[in-house]
Amino acid sequence: MKKKKNEFISSTQESDKNQNNKRSNLQESLKNNLLAYNETGADIFEKENIDDLFPLLKKDNVNWFHFNSLQSNDSIEKIGKYFNLHSLLLEDLVYIDLLPKVEYYSDHLLFTLKMLQIDKEIKYEQLSIVLGHNYLITIQENPGNFFIQAKERTLNQKGKVNKNGTDYLFYVLVDLVVDNYFNVMEFLREQLDEIEDLLVEYPDQNYIHRLHEIRKKVVTVRKYVFGLLESLQNLISDEPNQIEESNFKYLRDIKDHVQYNFELVESFKEDQRSLVELNQSNQSNNMTQVMKTLTIITSIFIPLTFIVGVYGMNFHYMPEIDWKWGYFVVMGLMFLIAILMLVYMKRKKWF
Repeated sequence: MKKKKNEFISSTQESDKNQNNKRSNLQESLKNNLLAYNETGADIFEKENIDDLFPLLKKDNVNWFHFNSLQSNDSIEKIGKYFNLHSLLLEDLVYIDLLPKVEYYSDHLLFTLKMLQIDKEIKYEQLSIVLGHNYLITIQENPGNFFIQAKERTLNQKGKVNKNGTDYLFYVLVDLVVDNYFNVMEFLREQLDEIEDLLVEYPDQNYIHRLHEIRKKVVTVRKYVFGLLESLQNLISDEPNQIEESNFKYLRDIKDHVQYNFELVESFKEDQRSLVELNQSNQSNNMTQVMKTLTIITSIFIPLTFIVGVYGMNFHYMPEIDWKWGYFVVMGLMFLIAILMLVYMKRKKWF
């Protein structure tokens, strides 16, 4: 009993610890974050008020601001005023339903894309990136651990990141988002495989609703993947001055990954369409089987109905009516006819 009590206390403490970690991550994501680095090192600053971060900026540093759209528009306006961002760009930063796109301004560019993550189902989240010569701004739709993951990846690649500018940091962040696309593709593949197995194993069931749900997911994912692919193609072909020529090879590598994901989504569309046809075929076969069964029953009863009809005419001069074995002979004849018809149909493999 004491052992169980200790296990319960340990489990409760672990649960409380996880809840505290979640609250801590949420509180961290709600702060204004600044990661500033150069070849000599990196510093991370977290402030409630974004005005407290501006004095920490240095021209020889790469300065990465990160915050989410749940924070007040005041922070976005202040950072827009500080970096002289275009008013149209600021409007896009707070709009969470943008399709992936790239837009160029005098000394900075805007790149928007969708983060796709798996949490029992596919979750879609807006990420907007503003790329300047010595600064990069990311705005995430919801509070989350994206900054924490991106910060860890950035610091883990310390040697490469520190020696490059904001354009390489831009590549690292987009690459982190695209890496999660592969998890989404695997999730969709598993769902399609599961329904395919069900259609083969249980052909009498109708899975059209589940197939339509998957179709919605595939169409939505395709929209965002294709938009990102177009944005990357435009970014590479336009060669904006915010990105050094030596770093375009990294963007081309990301484009290849997105192209691969797009081809996977296209194949999922075809697979889903094939499964819909298989489901319809199963339903048609089920209906055919029902009609075949009814036809067999009807065919057996046609001669029996004829015999019953003949002896139900009530004529006075029908010798079999007065015969004491007449009823049993007719019933036996009807039973024999039914058996012979079943044997004949079975030999013809009609059922």
